Amino acid sequence: MATHFLREIDPTTKLWIADHPFWDDGAKGAIPAVPEVLAEDGNVITPAIPEIPAVPATPIPTNMISTPVPPGFGWPKWDGSKWVEGKDPAVIAAQEQSALIVLLESSVQNHLDSWAIAKGYDSIISACSYSTSAHPTFGPEGRAAVAARDTTWQACQDIMAAVKAGTHPVPAAESLIAELPALVWPT
Repeated sequence: MATHFLREIDPTTKLWIADHPFWDDGAKGAIPAVPEVLAEDGNVITPAIPEIPAVPATPIPTNMISTPVPPGFGWPKWDGSKWVEGKDPAVIAAQEQSALIVLLESSVQNHLDSWAIAKGYDSIISACSYSTSAHPTFGPEGRAAVAARDTTWQACQDIMAAVKAGTHPVPAAESLIAELPALVWPT
């Protein structure tokens, strides 16, 4: 027994929203088997089964489609007779690239924070907050943290601009970190 689905579409954009279970080929509502009952004379008693009136078919709502969405669509859209790609592939690629850039920038932030934490600071922000300190250790470390943060983010922005321009491949997080300037504490 298979579950069937209706595909909900946005009435305005005609883009697919969600699948909803519709029916399951009789798994629900089936009449269970009734055990045989014997009369005193040994004959099987056949109970009278009342006639059940047919239930009228429920019309499918206009924002529901029963045709399955084929694999491979990023943004399925119903064109009235078939599923088509609902967004321009260039738009999808740009959105995916933007999401990936956010993840890569998060990796850069984690890289900076890990560097500062390894030195005993709470984060790169905490380390940078010591840049005006007169303390002989914390002051220089704070200024080094500010310089490292500035050069790291400038390099990251340059790489991301090249990625957006198509002149640099989208790097993996580890590759991006390897392209950034070395993080060095003062000695």
